[in-house]
Amino acid sequence: MVPAPVLNVQLLLPAFLIWWCGACGLHVDDAVSLLQSANSVSDAPKRPPRTPEEAAADFGGVQALCRHWGWDPLQPGAQRPRIHYGTITGNEGQADLYEMHFAEVSPFVDRIVAVDPKMTQLGHPRNASLNMSLPGFRRFGDQLRHVELENPIANGKLVPALSEEEFDAIKRPGKDQPYRWLVIEQWQRAQMERGFKDSQGEWEMDENDIVVVTDSDEIPLPHFLAALQYCEVPSFEAVKGRLDSALPLPKKFACKGATLAPRSQVYEYFVDCPTRKRNWLHPNVALARCLMNGAMDFEDVRSGLSFRGRMSRSVAGRHLHNVGLSLHDIAFKYGHYAEPRVHGIDSGLSTGTNEEMMWRGCDPNAPEIGPGSWYMKVRPSNDYLETDSGRGYCPLYYSRQEHRGLDIPFAILEERPELKDQFYWRGHAELRNPFTGKSGGTNYFTQ
Repeated sequence: MVPAPVLNVQLLLPAFLIWWCGACGLHVDDAVSLLQSANSVSDAPKRPPRTPEEAAADFGGVQALCRHWGWDPLQPGAQRPRIHYGTITGNEGQADLYEMHFAEVSPFVDRIVAVDPKMTQLGHPRNASLNMSLPGFRRFGDQLRHVELENPIANGKLVPALSEEEFDAIKRPGKDQPYRWLVIEQWQRAQMERGFKDSQGEWEMDENDIVVVTDSDEIPLPHFLAALQYCEVPSFEAVKGRLDSALPLPKKFACKGATLAPRSQVYEYFVDCPTRKRNWLHPNVALARCLMNGAMDFEDVRSGLSFRGRMSRSVAGRHLHNVGLSLHDIAFKYGHYAEPRVHGIDSGLSTGTNEEMMWRGCDPNAPEIGPGSWYMKVRPSNDYLETDSGRGYCPLYYSRQEHRGLDIPFAILEERPELKDQFYWRGHAELRNPFTGKSGGTNYFTQ
């Protein structure tokens, strides 16, 4: 009897991947990337690295780690830069998320500065977010520096009621302010520099160090932080060359390319609910030298498009949108945002509307994310109405290699596994959600 032919899957796989990428409208390079990552990613560790050395070893060494980001390793003998890490802790009720955030990045950074505003983005008075007497924050010792910000608006006024004189007093000196309603948020971020200076007002960083600016729900991957220490960032090297040039170049011109906007994968409400929305271009990274010489401030690191250099498309972090907040705190947040929502018109201001968006964003048995099948009678968030929204990882640049590291759990879950009940949908929040098992409502919303 002649044996039946055996299909060689290894030989068929490249052709299938190239066909699949073409059918999905992706570039053939994505097929090659998928093929190259088939073994490396499946063998990737499922626990977070706790040192830069461990992070490099996870990729098979420094050269492979740098190549993942499209960079070269530092030159032999070059000093590794330190990372100075700044964030804003703007929401009450997220102490566990803040601890998770700090624990994730702590082994990779020299300093963590947590700016803690005592006002909302519109100017409402609020309590500080961090209770530094808690063991979850004391554990970081002097590495964590807490900077409380008093309200810069006098007499209890809110941003919409500011006079031109009051507005100019808050506005960052010498900076354009096209969106008045963002003046407090941008002022808050600019104050981050206080945490990186000593009592004499001198910078506690070196010119070749690296600065990361992030919101509290934007957490970079440990492997990305390790790469910032082991690899040469091409645009940063170009900036150094211009600043060291004998030509009298304006600092703002010389510092073009001194910031990066890495991609982050977006998650809605829970750490196991990724979305197919476009990647989030935060947190942001900067060459310390261009902050120290006054060419930019910390808000420029976040939003200054003219300073940005090119970043690879590999995903470098996670944007945990509304993760770790109670239903009450989410509603408070949306009622006091710089872009506040309106009762009777917008969702997010009640328990029920947030629970329905959690269900639509997380439950594979719920109706697809989109404009129809809503129970709520007010308008869902725009992210749930856009035609390209959906559950799952962003497909635009999707390959397993480019999303490497997203399947590794956060470090704090090893020591505090009880947090899974707060941070995870599957097996946890889905058991409490009143929409689980429903088929969908009859309301429809247009964009």
